[in-house]
Amino acid sequence: MKLLCFPYAGGSSFSIYRQWTKWLSPIQLIPIELPGRGSRMEEPLLYSLEELEENLFQDIVRNHIQENDRVALFGHSMGSLLAYRIGLRIGTDSPYSLVHTFLSGFDPLHLPRKKVYHRMSDREFMHEMCELGGTPIEVMQHEVMRNTFLPVLRADIQVVETYLESDRNVADCKLACDMSVLYGFHDNTMSDRIHSWNRYTHCRTEFKGFEGDHFFIVNDNQREVPTYVRKVLMEKLAVSI
Repeated sequence: MKLLCFPYAGGSSFSIYRQWTKWLSPIQLIPIELPGRGSRMEEPLLYSLEELEENLFQDIVRNHIQENDRVALFGHSMGSLLAYRIGLRIGTDSPYSLVHTFLSGFDPLHLPRKKVYHRMSDREFMHEMCELGGTPIEVMQHEVMRNTFLPVLRADIQVVETYLESDRNVADCKLACDMSVLYGFHDNTMSDRIHSWNRYTHCRTEFKGFEGDHFFIVNDNQREVPTYVRKVLMEKLAVSI
């Protein structure tokens, strides 16, 4: 089984998920890089979900999965939106078998966002991103690093927020697989309506909380999260044998 992993805004999938391989075997982890970072650094950034989704889907079917592969998806924060959208495409009229989707650290898509970041000034934007905890203040204070990282982060935030502003009927599209929704107990970016994620699948939804804030998958639970993911997927494999 292959587990495709999608990054949070501004992140590189390889950097975020590379340590997970030691806890996932025999599941094959495949970090999906976005244009403009990591191994795809030379490619231009994309600013709309439609463009990014198409770009990623073509990259995935060309380079990472083959017909009859059993596929699972994991995304954190922005990566949850990407995992959901790619899951709709893999699970509908395709030669791939979508087994499970993990959505982490992200409110159900139909809920209003607490804040809209992409319209903020650079100063406000940098302050808010540092407050969320995923961006070290040292990065924003270092001119070269800031000038490299800030455009990537802004592009990703714009992708998410412009999509959510434009499409309020997103729950009409449902995944054809079970879902796990992961969240941090102290994540103040999320609402108390997380359980309405169950509207986004025709199948079963499980909710799993972890100690930590919005970046609980890297800050507090570098072993616990992939261990949980492996447990869920190994149960799927056992059922299919």
